Amino acid sequence: PQCGKSFSQRSNLLRHQRSHSREEPYRCPECERTFNQKANLSRHQSIHARAGPCSCAKCGKGFPRRRQLVKHQLLH
Repeated sequence: PQCGKSFSQRSNLLRHQRSHSREEPYRCPECERTFNQKANLSRHQSIHARAGPCSCAKCGKGFPRRRQLVKHQLLH
């Protein structure tokens, strides 16, 4: 082990090992951001679910923050 921590469940060990390897296998289908834990992805996805008042005039996609909308608009 890299840090000496031990876990009673293999799944917890594997999740912890990803923090050392920087592996981020969970990808957000909305914005391509990646996460090392499924729970972090789920929490992040709630941002898209309430994708607020800033919407793109070209495609209608909504964003919770204006700066995210501006970044998105550069892609069109």
